[in-house]
Amino acid sequence: MSATKTKWQQKREASYAALVRSAMQRFHERGYAATTVSDIVEGTGYSPGAFYFHFDNKADCFWHAVAYREGLRGPWWELVLEGLDPASAGLEEVLAHLRPLRRADAAASGVRRKGKVQSEGAGSDHDRGHRGAGSVRTARRAGRPGGVPGSGRQHRLHPRPRHARLRERHPRDRPNGQLTFAGASNDQALDPAFSPDGQRIAFHRTDGATGFTEIWVMNPDGSGQTPLTTGSATSEDFEPDFSPDGQRIVFYREDGVAQADIWVMNADGSGQAQLTSGPDNDLNPAFSPDGTRIAFTREDSAGTFSNILLADPAGLNQNVTPLTSSSPPVFDFDPTWQPLNPPSCELTGKATQKSLSQVSVTVTCPQENATAVLEGSGKAPRAPKGAVASKAKKFTIPAVTTQIPEGTPTAVTLKIPKKGKKALKKAAKAGRKGKATITATLTDDLGQSSEDSLAVKFKAKKK
Repeated sequence: MSATKTKWQQKREASYAALVRSAMQRFHERGYAATTVSDIVEGTGYSPGAFYFHFDNKADCFWHAVAYREGLRGPWWELVLEGLDPASAGLEEVLAHLRPLRRADAAASGVRRKGKVQSEGAGSDHDRGHRGAGSVRTARRAGRPGGVPGSGRQHRLHPRPRHARLRERHPRDRPNGQLTFAGASNDQALDPAFSPDGQRIAFHRTDGATGFTEIWVMNPDGSGQTPLTTGSATSEDFEPDFSPDGQRIVFYREDGVAQADIWVMNADGSGQAQLTSGPDNDLNPAFSPDGTRIAFTREDSAGTFSNILLADPAGLNQNVTPLTSSSPPVFDFDPTWQPLNPPSCELTGKATQKSLSQVSVTVTCPQENATAVLEGSGKAPRAPKGAVASKAKKFTIPAVTTQIPEGTPTAVTLKIPKKGKKALKKAAKAGRKGKATITATLTDDLGQSSEDSLAVKFKAKKK
């Protein structure tokens, strides 16, 4: 029997479902390019902070929406085995049953799992020297990330993510659901990447006849498919990623003898330039959110381990910096960048406080550590003098600073000053309730801040 979910887990799943449903509707109504994060958040009752808790950016949300829809239309009959009737089940019930099925399927197929870069036995300090760019996330696995047995090709040393092919499982739901087609030569199109403005999709295509792989671009509806590079026995290109301004594309190139390096070019295919070189294989390039750095995987030539490095997006081997230092048989691979989003934290507490001398609240930051500064302001109504109403007595609750560990609800007590307590007691004797607003300012280790507030009333305990 599975453990009972906490209120926080339930709220997190509910917010994810609401945001994904909103995204599916907005993308359908307005198209990808015209839809903004604000459009997705609008009407859900959640904040942009909740959006960035679940998704890295709009493109990440788009692929979640596609996977979410496919999951709902997947093997429904399997749910019957769990005691759920697919014909009458609500969405949350369906999701609760689908998640473990999809996790098991992902584990069986070797889907990449991602997390913050960490050194062996240390904290997540690797990314702190690159605050202007964002923080890097990567996957870590003991043992070789995978391959194509007997192929002798080194560009598929890691498993492909699900939904990598440029198609949807149910194209009948949208006339242009499938964007690319195999054709007579059985071509393959993989690793799509939207341009920042949503007007172009870059991907790599493997020609089924020649076996050569090139970088292509197309419009979001699949039209205008154009090659940007030319594949050959000595040059094949993979895994494109747009720069934040959409003007450049980074990718990796194989030389035909299992040597891979990072390259960059203009978005129209011109100005192709090599960024890294050496005996090892450099793969999985990804632009930082500010466009000043490129993260990538470097695998040793023997294929026994790999690490994550950074390089400048101009010049050969410029400012190449390792972020991880793994050794065989550990593979750190497939880096992605997390934008510098403010911490997503929640301030909770009882709406009616029984004490007139303090306010007790709880702060929870589910995804990262944060420093919290809590303070407040209150007022206690005065008894009217005759027919004339008196102004409320205002008071300030001094600030309290505390550390909030990741994923740990932390209780915080704020002391009410003497003048405030005196005013609240007078109000209570007159049968009136005082009020206060507590504000928490949360700051993470990258200097990003967010705020949350809580309104409370005071009702003294009966003696």
